[in-house]
Amino acid sequence: MMKTLFSISNGPKLLTIILYLFYNISYAQDKETWEDVTIFEFSSPYQKMTVNFDDEEFYFLVTNDTKFLKKKKKAIDKSKIFPGSTVNIEFIIKNRKRVLTKVIIPKSEEDSNKFQGVFELLEDDIAFVDGRKVKLSDKSKIKCKGSDDCNCSKGRSFLDFEEVPIGSFLSIEGEQNASGIYLASKIEVCKNIYT
Repeated sequence: MMKTLFSISNGPKLLTIILYLFYNISYAQDKETWEDVTIFEFSSPYQKMTVNFDDEEFYFLVTNDTKFLKKKKKAIDKSKIFPGSTVNIEFIIKNRKRVLTKVIIPKSEEDSNKFQGVFELLEDDIAFVDGRKVKLSDKSKIKCKGSDDCNCSKGRSFLDFEEVPIGSFLSIEGEQNASGIYLASKIEVCKNIYT
């Protein structure tokens, strides 16, 4: 007598397999990837990340399964991800919430010691430039970029951040230390005439 593939005793196992496959297919369909996302907020206890994408602000949940990677492969600690960084992200939508699955620091961001941004705030001797912390050393040079829309003369020097108006656009060269602070060697200023 031939045994049938779908016997009653195999029914629960088959149903489990079908449900498992359906769950995994639906999981994969909800996955999205966004590139060149700017991190606005991400701090301990690292359960939420706020980002800017397409000039809009979005919130993401961070779980124990979220992976933090350099160049798509090398795992790094989440504490090494700083506001102001430009990253690529992968996420799923679960219960109408965006849940991060991967945060990837692209090679261009990781290897670069140059960035540009808006001078947002000066706190003690640390400037916040698009969320990144920047500090001066004795050898740091701050000069006006001097293009037509910079509202300052090319080569004009500034003694420190206190002479640079908040809202100015800054081009910064410098190395990031273990605390996530950029030690600037060179800064070019373009004063924002609208602020």
